[in-house]
Amino acid sequence: PLKSMEQNGPGLEYRVSWKPQGAPEEWEEETVTNHTLRVMTPTVYAPYDVQVQAINQLGSGPEPQTVTLYSGED
Repeated sequence: PLKSMEQNGPGLEYRVSWKPQGAPEEWEEETVTNHTLRVMTPTVYAPYDVQVQAINQLGSGPEPQTVTLYSGED
């Protein structure tokens, strides 16, 4: 999570986007106010493309980089 001095405005949230790695489908997206999000996936240990972007009442942070994460075990 961002420290208070890095938030650059009120109303900090995180826009989290994900999709199966390499899939042509549209990104799924959820905005959260804390630094955790649990996403239920149909398979375990599957690679996902994930992006996280900080946003606040003044606007969005820099464009996020895409990272690869793996779905967990139930």
